[in-house]
Amino acid sequence: MPPRCWLHFSGAREIVVIDAVDSRLEAAKTLGATATISMRNTTPEQRRQMTWTATGLHGPNVVIEAAGALDAFPEGVNLTGNHGRYIVLGLWGAIGTRAISPRDLTLKNMRIGGATFPKPRNYHDAVHLAARVQDRYPLERLITHRFSIRDASSALHAVEKGVAIKVVIDPLL
Repeated sequence: MPPRCWLHFSGAREIVVIDAVDSRLEAAKTLGATATISMRNTTPEQRRQMTWTATGLHGPNVVIEAAGALDAFPEGVNLTGNHGRYIVLGLWGAIGTRAISPRDLTLKNMRIGGATFPKPRNYHDAVHLAARVQDRYPLERLITHRFSIRDASSALHAVEKGVAIKVVIDPLL
């Protein structure tokens, strides 16, 4: 059984992670995801069915978009359960639009919110949480690549291609 996930500290019981990169799905399992779904061999409707099966009759209470992929937005609306919240983290740039049906929001009585630019106290709390659970979670293994500042574009490319889980741009390299 995987260790309790970071999200369990906020009261989550079932944590479903969807990604196209196997190494990121494996990392999610080591951090306590209760289910992972590969995008490579599933359709959006199959992912919705699998997610709702894992989370119960009314679907997920909270869906978090952290992919930064525009097509993830309407899929996240579809994944969100009745009376649920959809938090958009990855789509913060002016990268385009996607159509969604207002009826879906109304029938589900769902809320959509964005989140970016955390407050300094959020970083403080995150560092203290990481220190508290460092023996239970292999956080250091999430950093798979280190780059110098002059190689920052290579770092972005490694993340985009799914080669890296987490990169660090080190000014001392």
